[in-house]
Amino acid sequence: MVTAARGARYTPKQFEELWRGLVECAPFHYEGHLQGLQYWCAKWFGSDKKMLAFAKRAMKKAPAGSPLPGLHLHALHELELRGALGTTLAGELGKQPVRKVAAALAQVRPDDERLPMLRHLLAHYAGTAGLYGIALEQFRAIGPWCGCTPWTGAADPATRTSSTVNERSVERWRRAGARARRSREAQQLLVAPPLNRPHPARERAVDVRRGVRAPRLTCGREFTDGLLSSLPGAGVTPSTPAPSEVSACQR
Repeated sequence: MVTAARGARYTPKQFEELWRGLVECAPFHYEGHLQGLQYWCAKWFGSDKKMLAFAKRAMKKAPAGSPLPGLHLHALHELELRGALGTTLAGELGKQPVRKVAAALAQVRPDDERLPMLRHLLAHYAGTAGLYGIALEQFRAIGPWCGCTPWTGAADPATRTSSTVNERSVERWRRAGARARRSREAQQLLVAPPLNRPHPARERAVDVRRGVRAPRLTCGREFTDGLLSSLPGAGVTPSTPAPSEVSACQR
């Protein structure tokens, strides 16, 4: 009935009564929440604000290991489809929910059939928000597959994926990771080194001030073989995805 509520044109009051019945029986039902998110979309009976608030409540109440926080990614996708994403991901208020989603999905079982699609969405919106470390981690896990949302919304999914995961983007992600690492080491300067030995973070900070080039992060063989080997020009090969990918993308 949660799915049929939109076609039956339930009023918000009627839908809330229906929703209470669902959460009493299955408080963390993923598909039910996905249909609830659709009801509160601006294209149906809600608004952008109500949709994002619904996703936020779902994220807050989700238990560890649940994919329910990924609902926020579906909300971002709805905004993007209508050209209303705007500055939603700008600033710390926009980035923080994406970080929380990434932390939550890291606890989801690897064989969860909903995880592949959520990884694609997270990679896309983390990159859009400038959270390159998170995006790179997801692309490493995804491998060379591109037959899933949000890439399939383009006329050529492989080309769109390649335009996102190009050499320049990956280089920015590496630099972002290196800056984050240096920032953590700089914070360690406040900790006194034991036995009066030079603290490695202090030595690193001195090297940075002197202009010594810090070593960069590497992508790793599996990511290089999977994505970067096909760039530039060739794009990502839209090969047949793994079984878990197919089941997630066809839902």
